[in-house]
Formats: sequence, structure tokens, C-alpha cells
Amino acid sequence: MGYIFADMMLRSVKRVMPGVEVVQFTDERSSILYGVDSFIRKEGKNVCRLRLEHYGSDGNWIFLDTDLIVQADVRHVFDTEFDIALVDRAGSLLPGEVGSAFMQRMPYNLGAVFSRSPMFWTAALRTFDEFSDDIKQEIIADQLAVNIAVKETAVNVKILPGMPYNLSPQKVDQDVQQAAIVHYKGNRKHWMLRQLYAELGLSI
Repeated sequence: MGYIFADMMLRSVKRVMPGVEVVQFTDERSSILYGVDSFIRKEGKNVCRLRLEHYGSDGNWIFLDTDLIVQADVRHVFDTEFDIALVDRAGSLLPGEVGSAFMQRMPYNLGAVFSRSPMFWTAALRTFDEFSDDIKQEIIADQLAVNIAVKETAVNVKILPGMPYNLSPQKVDQDVQQAAIVHYKGNRKHWMLRQLYAELGLSI
């Protein structure tokens, strides 16, 4: 199922950002997605740590989760000044999550990240390595490290609004046409399949 989501994300990127180079960051075992321009493998068992390692690659990057659809070209973000551009959680939280402990621990949604600074990710990785083993095993351990790095690292961090750069629908039939990036995070993933069925002329 994960491959289907990744394929949908890739096709959406190619459709609205023609000419962009798509690089798959992955581990040493996973399959390479058909249609990527290149791939980079790194060895590692902890997914959160592996992610931070990959994000430290040199260059201008838009890092995207696989469970999202890109609906508009967002390369214009690089016309502004920043080292790291993160997206806030406005528009991605369910009503019960607003003001929650989770929101306080990680106020940014890393589904879409714009990066020019390997130094920032080096700092986040160093913070991650200082965590206790219990925290390292948390599903949001990399996000916690990023939040600390934002506060402690001397880089220019730009905060983008969740709408339009990382909108998570609140209901299955929500109008998301104005969003540049739609993020079907968590239990919303099956809603993403509705788009695939629509493309195939099927109903769900």
C-alpha cells in the first residue's frame, strides 16, 4: 500500500513541477520507485535517524512525505530568504489536537520541508543522538530533534502556513482545491485512494 501512495505523490510532483529532479531517499533494502530520477541509499535501522541523515544532503531540497499530493508548483518558496522553511500545523490538526501536548512538543509538520542548510540537519542529528533510547524509538523522535534544532541552531528558519503548503483534510469531502500540498496524514491515508479511483474512473 505504501508503494501506491508514493507513486501517487511522485506522479503529482511530475505533473505540476515539470523538469524537477526527483530523488528517492531510502534504506539499503527498499525497492526503488518507478519514475524517480535517482536515488540515495543509506544504511540504518532507526527510520527517524535515517531521515535526518538523508536530509543533511547538500543542495536545495523539497523533502516530501509519501502520503501527500502536490497540486501546485511550490518552487517559488526558494525565491525567499531562508536556510530552512518549515510548515506550521495550522490546517493539519484535528479539533482535539489543537493546544495538545503533542502540538507543544512538535509545532511543525515535516510532511513538506524546504531546505538549503545541511548544517541544520547536522545539528538535528546531533540532538537526536543525545536522546535516551526510549525517545529514539518514538515515531516522532526526528520531529522532536528538529524542534530543538530550530530553537538552538543559528540558521534562518522560515515558518510557512499550513494552508496552502501542508493542508490535511478534516473530512473526506473537504474542498482542498486551493491547497498547494494536501497531506493525507495518519488515518486520512485511505482518503487519498479516492483520488486514485477517480483517476481510474472507478468508485469507492
